[in-house]
Amino acid sequence: MSVNDISDRIADLELSMFEKLRDEQPHVMFETPNVFRAWRKATHATLSLATLVSLERDVEKACELGQNLISEKYRLLTGPRSNVPNVPSVDILCSIMRRWLHEMANHQPEMVANDVEAEVWTLRCGLVLLSETTLSLMQDDLAKARDEGRNLAAQTFALAVAELS
Repeated sequence: MSVNDISDRIADLELSMFEKLRDEQPHVMFETPNVFRAWRKATHATLSLATLVSLERDVEKACELGQNLISEKYRLLTGPRSNVPNVPSVDILCSIMRRWLHEMANHQPEMVANDVEAEVWTLRCGLVLLSETTLSLMQDDLAKARDEGRNLAAQTFALAVAELS
């Protein structure tokens, strides 16, 4: 399978979770399904094939267990911060993303709609739900992009905009 195929599959699984949460708690979800899917697909498209395969396993496992990762993420987002586990690999990922988001905010403020710390907190609440294998592979992807001078936050934004255009 290609990166695009796996990105589509994961985005479809996540969209199903999103729609279930939206049906149960419409006041929580402000995005439309097509915007949600475009952002998820754009996020996945910046990752390596190995990372996507691991992420797909995480999402499929959650589905098999009847877990809704989107509901869990929003539960963490809206609950006490002390409920969010401290995961060292997530700290590293969030640190890299924070730098990229600040870079975007400084050079293209229209690209960062919310404050950077709110964006990083949202990211953290989703990442802590993933397996350590996926987090480790993501860490490799982000480190590689950083070493190559790429900003994956900016790439994700550009891909989402293209998908929605």
